[in-house]
Amino acid sequence: MLVTRLELVLRKRNLGRADIAERSGYTRQHFLRLRNGGDATRGGILAVTAAVEAATPQPVTAGMLFERADIVLHGRGKRLSSVHAEDRRALDALLRGPIDEGFSDRVAESGIASETSVRHLLGAAQKRLDRAPAEAAAIYVAAAQMGTRLPDTPAELAAALEAEALKGRANALGMLGRFDDALLCLAMAGRLFAEARYCFDEAGDVEYTRAVMLFKREHWDDALTATRTALRRFRKTGDGRRIARAQLLEANVLFEQGSWDGARTIWLQVRTALTALRDKDGLARVALNLGVCEMRRGKQQDARQWLNRARRGFRALKNDAELARTHWNMATYLATFETPLRAIRALRRAERAFLDLEMWVDAACVGLEITEYMVAIGADDEVLATRAQNVASVFVRAGLEVSLAEALEQLRNIARSADRRRVLRTMRRALRDAETTCTEIAVAPLGEAGGDPRPAREGT
Repeated sequence: MLVTRLELVLRKRNLGRADIAERSGYTRQHFLRLRNGGDATRGGILAVTAAVEAATPQPVTAGMLFERADIVLHGRGKRLSSVHAEDRRALDALLRGPIDEGFSDRVAESGIASETSVRHLLGAAQKRLDRAPAEAAAIYVAAAQMGTRLPDTPAELAAALEAEALKGRANALGMLGRFDDALLCLAMAGRLFAEARYCFDEAGDVEYTRAVMLFKREHWDDALTATRTALRRFRKTGDGRRIARAQLLEANVLFEQGSWDGARTIWLQVRTALTALRDKDGLARVALNLGVCEMRRGKQQDARQWLNRARRGFRALKNDAELARTHWNMATYLATFETPLRAIRALRRAERAFLDLEMWVDAACVGLEITEYMVAIGADDEVLATRAQNVASVFVRAGLEVSLAEALEQLRNIARSADRRRVLRTMRRALRDAETTCTEIAVAPLGEAGGDPRPAREGT
């Protein structure tokens, strides 16, 4: 990501990262951390400034490479982190409080405005994305707004920081089923990255995330086109992790288009790349995709092994959203190879998790699936009526009351219907018409190192 002054200068002047790292006495990995906003000592600031100065005929100052470097060099603290510590403590105090629609106002009222603080908010939002997407969305708003209040920041960097926040917000909104709002954020992010210039991977990120939103709305052809555009951009810069994650999304689209074997081949190939990259999150997603694929192919033992591997991976990563999705897929496995009763128990666990995450659309879709199994096993009318009304209320909470009004009314009264399966089919059609679907495959946002297509969903 273009999130630091150092990275901006390296890109603008086309300086070799390895060369500057060697000249300044850093390993490539340590220098990468500096480029991404890692802490620097007084000696490190001087060494990097000297290395950049030696590599370019244009003038260079420490302040051009590190925010607030002058404060450190004039004797107030030995590390950059010390001059940002007070702001960080104040932001952490706000982050421990309620994170709601008023959060961005409270951050603005604090008077904090720095590039480092924007990055701090971006990191806080990223950590919440898979377990509290509504909170992440609110934090991204605060980060985007702070990005507009940086008078001493180079214009390209300010634009890039704001764009990163808007892209992150789009990811969070997509998880919450707010696709129109997410696409609007992406359009704004794309314009800002164009203003920022030097943002080749980041432009690919926006195209990738747009592909995610199109995918979630079942616009398969458009999603595939956007994904392949992102892939071409990532390949130009040689970002292996981004390439691998975009290939995962490409496979997901192919899977939805019915090319199971083609998708499976790509997943297995990408798994090799992700293993080399030590990308545990990506590997867990591939495992879940392969589990679903093997279910489709009727391979019970293989499906179970991949699903268990995915469950262990997401639990170790504490990725609550994907752990819930794994339980959802485990329920499909149980319904396919064992009994609907066991599937219902697994679905209820996933439903509770999605409700806790405020992922209303996913929670409602799981609830709808529970209703379908209850119809299949001949559940008591009163129990079925209560279940259907609860599902309808969650769809309403997701903001779908108007677009699904007729279907929701039928769902609420399913226990009195002579053809309950028809009611469920009507609900599914209404969801597709509203472009709010119980997607078989969900996709994750692009993080600092690349994108995360989410695992496949089976059975809807």
